[in-house]
Amino acid sequence: MTAIRFIKTAGLKIIDKLSAPFLIRNYLAKIPASERMVVFGGHWENRPGWLVLNEMQQDITRKLSFPSNSVRVVFLEHVFEHIDFDKAVFFLKEAKRILRKNGILRIISPSIEPIIASKFTGKGDDKKYVKNTLVRLHYKNIDELLRSIGLRGISEDPKTFFLNGLFRESEHKFIWSAELLRKVTLALGFRKANIYKPGKGVNDEYCIERKFRGIPEHKNSKPFDKESLAVEAIK
Repeated sequence: MTAIRFIKTAGLKIIDKLSAPFLIRNYLAKIPASERMVVFGGHWENRPGWLVLNEMQQDITRKLSFPSNSVRVVFLEHVFEHIDFDKAVFFLKEAKRILRKNGILRIISPSIEPIIASKFTGKGDDKKYVKNTLVRLHYKNIDELLRSIGLRGISEDPKTFFLNGLFRESEHKFIWSAELLRKVTLALGFRKANIYKPGKGVNDEYCIERKFRGIPEHKNSKPFDKESLAVEAIK
C-alpha cells in the first residue's frame, strides 16, 4: 500500500469511527424500536429502514452501542467467521441484549455442513466457481504450477482447495457448523433457532444476503452458494 493510499484509508477509518455515535443516535431517534433493523460488519447495499455499520463504526467484539431491548433485527453476512470463538459468543450475548422480545438475529456465514457435503462436478456453476473464486481469488499461482507439471490446475482436486480456502484464506478465524451455532444461541437464552439456506428464513424482509457467491449474478438465474447457511435465532 502506498503512503498516500495508507493515509487516505486511515483517514476514512477515523471518519467512520467518529461518525458512528451520530449515525446510531440519529437512527434511534428517527426509527421506532419495533422497526429497527441493524447490519453489523457492513453490507453490499444500503436498504431503506436498515442501519448499516461497518467494522470501524461498531466493533462486534465489544459492547454494542445500543440500549437493551431496542432493536427488531440484527443481521450479519459473512462477518461471524472473522472473529475468534470466544468473541463470537460474546457478540451473541450482546445481540440478545439489544434485541426486543421476539426480535431476530440472522447470521449468514460459511458452515461446516455444506462445505463437507459439497461436490464438484466440473460442469456449470461448479466450473465457474473454481475459475472465478478459487483460482482468481486464492490459488492462481498454484493453479499455474499444477498446469506446468501436466495437471488440470486446481481442477484436479477442487474440494481440497475449497476447504483450504475457507479455513486458511480471507482472515477467517473460526468456521462454525450451523448446528453448533443453533445450539449455542439456544443455550444463551434465545427461545427458538432454525437453520436455513441463503435466501430463506422466517421473513423475506430479513433475507437481504447475496444469493450468489463466486460467480457473476447476471450469468446465473438461480441462487448459488456452496459454502453458506443462515441461522436465525428468535429472542
